Amino acid sequence: MENVLDMHINKLIARNVEEILSQLGDIEKRYNSLGEDDESRLEKIVLNHMRKILLDDLRQITGFSSYYGYDIRVEPSVSLENSEAIT
Repeated sequence: MENVLDMHINKLIARNVEEILSQLGDIEKRYNSLGEDDESRLEKIVLNHMRKILLDDLRQITGFSSYYGYDIRVEPSVSLENSEAIT
């Protein structure tokens, strides 16, 4: 049985992973909506950098979780946009 500290750590890990995945999804949507003009290209560079930072954060969280034996339990959230893609 998990102790209270382990449960709290698992919740924090899950919350952080959910937040990172959400931010990555937002970045992807914004990136795909941009055109090819100079301003869009500059924004794509910034978005790519933000994506790399978030992926590094995700690797660190999963590495920590794996090293210390914590499970990453993220509940899938399906929005109307995602449910259309699934069916």
